[in-house]
Amino acid sequence: MGNGNSLRLRDYDSLHDAGTAYRLWEAGGYYSLDPLVFMRYISGRESYRPGDAVVAERNGELIGLGVVDSGRRSTTTHQASVILVLVHPDERRQGGGYTLLDELEKRLFRRGITRVDVGGWFWPGIPEAPIGTVEFFAKRGYRISKERSDLVIPLTGSIFSERSRQTLQALGAEIGFLSPADLSATIEYQQREFPWWVDPLLEMLPHDMQDVVFVKRGDEVIGGAMAFTPRSQTVVAGRQRQREAEWVLGALGAVGVARDWRGKGLGMALCEAAADHIRNAGATHLYVEEVEDHIVPFYQKMGGTIHARSRLASKRLASSEEGP
Repeated sequence: MGNGNSLRLRDYDSLHDAGTAYRLWEAGGYYSLDPLVFMRYISGRESYRPGDAVVAERNGELIGLGVVDSGRRSTTTHQASVILVLVHPDERRQGGGYTLLDELEKRLFRRGITRVDVGGWFWPGIPEAPIGTVEFFAKRGYRISKERSDLVIPLTGSIFSERSRQTLQALGAEIGFLSPADLSATIEYQQREFPWWVDPLLEMLPHDMQDVVFVKRGDEVIGGAMAFTPRSQTVVAGRQRQREAEWVLGALGAVGVARDWRGKGLGMALCEAAADHIRNAGATHLYVEEVEDHIVPFYQKMGGTIHARSRLASKRLASSEEGP
């Protein structure tokens, strides 16, 4: 699979490549990431398949890494995500990144995958930095669409407000934390309202059930959120940024309210209760990832500020990309 410039592609070998791959990440201009989390993101996901991680070598030196997650399935098409395309800064604009991306796309297409997007455990989408990353994907035919923001909320004191208390009281609702007694009702709610969040919920349950916050009215669960604390065992996007600043991070994910109960203040009550849960577990800041522009003001009301931005991108794989 090499070319005239002595570029050779092969499958990633976690035993031999992990240290060099991590040094590539450190040199790449991205955020500071714990090496153990980096290794787990490359090789520790259940949805990964053999061949989902590929390295590029030039003259025997590892100069690039590409990772996809091909275990995802949408309701309409077989879909995958480009998790990472990483090339050493000295090798940029010499074709190594495009060669890696082309190879990953060929492998996906051979498995019957027809659509690929960008984002996952390393990136929520195409990151703003380093400069040129958006253009890199655009030149390979990815349709670049809307921006999304990551926000950081300082947890300097109790966030749960009197207004949220009054909202719950007026609606006859209450906030709770998941226990075996509420498990069936919570899963039923997720399957009905947000079926794409069922798998992440089930992944949390063995270790971090207590970090699922819900709002219910009587026996009916009508809203939920995942509140990842510094003690949570689930590896989740957002908490990987611990080393960027003097933070002890928690993360918020999968916030939702049942359709018939939206617009009544329950979403804010859920988020405030989750933030206090995360703060009580020792976090100094709360990270919220992949927030669409129209939702940013919601988290700004909780004291959040924009920390990073990314772009959504997707591409339909055509037969011409199948290659030999």
